[in-house]
Amino acid sequence: MHPIEGRDFSVSLRPSWLLTFTQVSVALLASAGLMLLPLTPFQKLVFGWALLTCLVHSLYRDAFQRSADSVTRIGCHHGQWFIERGHRPVLREFCTLIPGYRLQSWIVMLEVRSASGRRLPVVILPDSLTAGQFRLLRVALMLWGQNFEPGLTDRFAKWIKEQLNHSSGAQG
Repeated sequence: MHPIEGRDFSVSLRPSWLLTFTQVSVALLASAGLMLLPLTPFQKLVFGWALLTCLVHSLYRDAFQRSADSVTRIGCHHGQWFIERGHRPVLREFCTLIPGYRLQSWIVMLEVRSASGRRLPVVILPDSLTAGQFRLLRVALMLWGQNFEPGLTDRFAKWIKEQLNHSSGAQG
């Protein structure tokens, strides 16, 4: 039995605004400390520019993930695992969660086990992906022995549901 099976459980997939506040605070403290170091003006300029570049990149990445990520949560209610995208259920099946992992904040990959014990991949992703994100997704799916194309969110959920129904029917 999975350690969290049988308990109500949900995970937020959206980045926290607290993270942004922390990033800005750390950057301000680092820049204040930079001014106190015995460096030449040119060295301070170089270090300051590097610090600013890292901060802007980090904030941009988090803002992009916030806007792109339409997945809200994965949950379990009385043994029933479900995945919600926005406020609309995408997949609702009885299954056992096998420990999953994140590649990026905008994609969550995990496995479910059907009633017959067959292991199936589940990929949760936003509706729109950049070319770079899709390349990474395709590589990740190929590692799992699956081949998919863009715009797969709802079709993939339907496919998973069909596989679960097929494997349950084959057992019975």
